[in-house]
Amino acid sequence: MPGVESEPLRSSLPEQVASRLRRQLGAGRYPVGGYLPGERELAAELGVSRRTMARALELLDRDGLIERAPRRGTRVRGGAPADHLTLLLVAAAGTPIVGEFWGLQRGVQAAVERHGAQLRRWEPATFDPTALAAAGDGVVFLEAGDERQMAAALDLEARRVPVAVANLERPLTGSLAVTRVDHAAVAQAATELLLNLGHRRIAWIGQEPARYFYDASHDGYAATLAAAGIAYHPALVVRDGRPLLLAGYLGTQRLLALPQPPTALVAARDGYAEGALQAIWEAGLTPGRDLSVVGYDDLSASPTGDPLLTTFAEPVEELGALAVELVVERCRHGWRPPVDRLVPAPLRIRRSAGPLIPAPRPVAAGGAWS
Repeated sequence: MPGVESEPLRSSLPEQVASRLRRQLGAGRYPVGGYLPGERELAAELGVSRRTMARALELLDRDGLIERAPRRGTRVRGGAPADHLTLLLVAAAGTPIVGEFWGLQRGVQAAVERHGAQLRRWEPATFDPTALAAAGDGVVFLEAGDERQMAAALDLEARRVPVAVANLERPLTGSLAVTRVDHAAVAQAATELLLNLGHRRIAWIGQEPARYFYDASHDGYAATLAAAGIAYHPALVVRDGRPLLLAGYLGTQRLLALPQPPTALVAARDGYAEGALQAIWEAGLTPGRDLSVVGYDDLSASPTGDPLLTTFAEPVEELGALAVELVVERCRHGWRPPVDRLVPAPLRIRRSAGPLIPAPRPVAAGGAWS
């Protein structure tokens, strides 16, 4: 049995056969999504009994490398030794690798290099799961921001192809390994920060609920106000689907024109916060004194060279790296149930958020405070 006798003596014969088949799978002899030869043919090729071969295939099935289906044969799910791993980084065609996506890819690349694997960037016109499964040992999606990408990711998961989504920013409707930020918790922490600074009339700005994580952000804001016994005012909530900077600018102008304007603002992204800051300055007001602003991401605001915005930093590199870890774990050790890996967003305290400064009461005729 060439190749089998070279296995360590402590391994059983089925384990030795399974090990040889693992190497063949890793070398690409049997492509992912394809089928192995019949049990009888494999047994004859490796010079073992059908009983030994059946036990070896059971071991590979247990590890998630193959799928045995009665009357259909044995299909290859995936798996390769670490030094042969090729991971696909999947993004929509034309996705600019700047800002958020640049940080995610940097985290992915660093983790891939730690494992000695190879990385291929994949920008297909269509997200065909069969093509994706055949093109690499595992697949990492950058956010899976549209329905086609999400459908492909869920399809790969159903096939037990090692797959994960880095920085999921939309509601998940199925079972899938993801890394993400808890946006409800971020908005809760932002609102609590402003409450602790004395603010009670706090606004929120973002997009409509169905878009990405904005529903979760709004709900975290609203729940925190309710827990503090503060009434929810719809007039203090701005939902605007236009570009972030414009939406933040116009939305803040509207808030400042209210008979009772807010003293603080939670922005679902820093782009909204940047627009808010511009509106505050144009009104002759000072951020952090007249209107406090807290954002999220530390990425989408325009760079000014003078950090002003208090924000929760989006941990993009960690989100990307952890997605790779989830995929590599499955490539090396077989399919595992999908996990939802939350990554905290650290607070960056700057000058845009300050304590509430009560308006001075009018002075009485005698010079004393009324």
